[in-house]
Amino acid sequence: GGKNAAIVDETADFDLTIPAVLYSAFSFAGQKCSALSRLIVLDSIYDAFLNRLVRAAASFSVGDPLKPRTQCGPVISKAARDRINSYIDEGRKIGRILFEGNIPENLAGSYVVPTLIDNLPKDSRLLKEEIFGPVLCAIRVKTFQEALERANETDFALTGGVFSRTPSHIERAKSEFDAGNLYINR
Repeated sequence: GGKNAAIVDETADFDLTIPAVLYSAFSFAGQKCSALSRLIVLDSIYDAFLNRLVRAAASFSVGDPLKPRTQCGPVISKAARDRINSYIDEGRKIGRILFEGNIPENLAGSYVVPTLIDNLPKDSRLLKEEIFGPVLCAIRVKTFQEALERANETDFALTGGVFSRTPSHIERAKSEFDAGNLYINR
């Protein structure tokens, strides 16, 4: 499994980064070991990036996975749905919900709405435990160094990502980001 992180710095191309973030976090209802779970964004672009991400997330369709337009299908079971929703409920209490999708009416199955949460305490279990659902936690950091530190503060190290056009940041991520698979601008 993974508690996968992606870092977005001030030179990232928003037009390429936002669709990649949404797909990684919410496709397959977040039920893949490489799903994005922690989005670490530099303070200088945090508000602008998250505002655009939230607007784009509104078009991320939840529904029947047999329909071509669907981007987020159901989770594996009712028990998984209930467990994931308990994380979202906790995030609502201790953090701030920036985005919560919609589930179409009369849809049979165990669906969880794609959810984006920020302002979580550093020790929150939402930032530490594998949720395995369409829940993305955003983290604001001051520097790229702090971003790397936050990315590495997990017991999981499966997949990571960096969105940057700064060669020195990319090189630092290659050597300092602890992840089995590290994606650069993908």
